[in-house]
Amino acid sequence: DITFGDKKFSFQVTRKRSDVYCFTINGGTISAKVREQPDGSLYVTVGRLSQHLKGKEEALGLRLIIGAQTIMVPNVYDPSELRSDVNGKVVRYLHEEGTEIAKGDTFVELEAMKM
Repeated sequence: DITFGDKKFSFQVTRKRSDVYCFTINGGTISAKVREQPDGSLYVTVGRLSQHLKGKEEALGLRLIIGAQTIMVPNVYDPSELRSDVNGKVVRYLHEEGTEIAKGDTFVELEAMKM
């Protein structure tokens, strides 16, 4: 299962041939021809639509670049877990433990080195 845009998707992938995969997503089925490129990216064809796809695993999840669009698929979606897109040292917490805060409110101050 994967959650994207607050919607949960159940999926399975099966290989039909060396270059064809069948994706079952929330009960629907999509067949895709996939060719690996020399740089490790993928050239994917679904029906008459073809796209160049790159993926990069990062600390917060999987960054997919499909054509000119970038999509971030988070590893974990847990509102009780605190994550940052930068590495750093916690300088101080701005709220007491157990305090309920609103989405988007600052909770912790981080110190990061600039390079």
